[in-house]
Amino acid sequence: MTNTLYAIGGVVFILLILPIIQTLADMVCTFFQWAISAINLKIATNNVEIQNLQESIVPENTNLVGFQMPDEYPEEYYDDEEYGDTDDKGNPMAKIGFRV
Repeated sequence: MTNTLYAIGGVVFILLILPIIQTLADMVCTFFQWAISAINLKIATNNVEIQNLQESIVPENTNLVGFQMPDEYPEEYYDDEEYGDTDDKGNPMAKIGFRV
């Protein structure tokens, strides 16, 4: 007799109560998604305002005093190995600090 009541209770739980619990969980998830989308909408409107402000600002030409770009790069590349110190095994050592 008790097994039959457990079986009927299980069927009622699966058919009636489980879908109600699932619907409540979906409503909670929907609320959080709504909150996230409200925040994203505010961020998007602020980004549009920032973009409009950036477009209204006239860009200025900046010049550096005393700086010239070389017309041509040197043909040779001076590597540190050629001019650097070597350790006991002949491997180049890293230069750290300033030399006098």
